[in-house]
Amino acid sequence: MDELVIKTGKSKQDIKQSLINLEDQMFIIWDDKRLVQSIRILNGWENGGTVKEERKPSTTSNTDYWTQY
Repeated sequence: MDELVIKTGKSKQDIKQSLINLEDQMFIIWDDKRLVQSIRILNGWENGGTVKEERKPSTTSNTDYWTQY
C-alpha cells in the first residue's frame, strides 16, 4: 500500500476506497483488505469494462472547415 501512496500521491484511505469501488463494479476481487497483494483482476477496463463510443464516419470532408467556418 505504501508504494501506491508514493506513486499516486493519494492517501491510503483514497486508495482503499478506489479499490473497494473497483470490487463493487466487479473489476477485482480483494479477499484480504489488509494486503493489496491479495487483489485479483477479474475484468480489465480495456476488455469492455468501459463503454466505448463508436465513431461514425464523417459525411463531410475537411474542406468544409475552411469554407464554412
